[in-house]
Amino acid sequence: RDIEFKPNNPNVIYAAKQSSGGSNIYRSTDGGANWTVINNGVASNGKHRPLIAVTPSNPEVIYALYSASDYSFHGLYKSSDSGNSWTKQSDSPNILGRDTDGTSTGGQSWYDLSLGVATNNEDLVYVGGINIWRSDNSGVNWNIDANSGNNQQLYSYMHVDQHAFEFNPLTHVAYAGNDGGFYKYMENLSKWVDKSDGLEISQFYNLGLSKSNPSRLVAGAQDNGTEMLTNSYWDAILGGDGMECKIDHYNDDIIYAEYQYGGLRKSYDGGNNWDNIKPVNYEGAWNTPYEMHSLNNDLIVI
Repeated sequence: RDIEFKPNNPNVIYAAKQSSGGSNIYRSTDGGANWTVINNGVASNGKHRPLIAVTPSNPEVIYALYSASDYSFHGLYKSSDSGNSWTKQSDSPNILGRDTDGTSTGGQSWYDLSLGVATNNEDLVYVGGINIWRSDNSGVNWNIDANSGNNQQLYSYMHVDQHAFEFNPLTHVAYAGNDGGFYKYMENLSKWVDKSDGLEISQFYNLGLSKSNPSRLVAGAQDNGTEMLTNSYWDAILGGDGMECKIDHYNDDIIYAEYQYGGLRKSYDGGNNWDNIKPVNYEGAWNTPYEMHSLNNDLIVI
């Protein structure tokens, strides 16, 4: 799952492995020729998808992050002696869940997970699951640091689903990569900034064209919602994974959009407000197709 060199010593390598026999951290002291498990102080079971992080600020330090069987937060461990022994720093709140207060159950660590420790401060640790969490005391306590919600007084805006986290070893600046782009932490602004903003790199599943307005289209983007293009201006109009979308034949302010598993919505005002029109007790495919009749705009088949 993960591999790191011990800072300043290329002969010592750490590796995180997950297998049917369990998840463990391994160490080699001869450049990878031989390996031993280093798990003194780590729970023997119930831990999955391990990640590791090291820091040149203290080459003896290793962090190990594990998720639980339900993809929630199992725990963060720290070793200060190159892996000879470990101490659990915390196992709560659920920093791998969706809720920004850590109270939700489960998570998506089977899909999104990241770990980073500052290159100039062994106590500054970040964990990414759905959101980004920060600890200033080696993972003992956690604060939500970035989320896709609107409460920017408490945290920075950042797209969900974290996959990568790194510190620049020369400037000690933090970077995060997720399903929405590439973010950089701006110390002078005390917030995360989307450095990929403006890049036309979205992966679109489907698009819908307007018969009455040739300057308008809507498109569903993988994990980046539904976007509407009017003339040359793009606007995000619905969240989730953007799927199939349509524009009414005779009124381009009536828009149909959808997120995963057939979550069909209808807007009468150009995407500002949405009504749920998903069939009751219906669960569709990941990208559920539907069709509007070519003449009768009130007839939709899904």
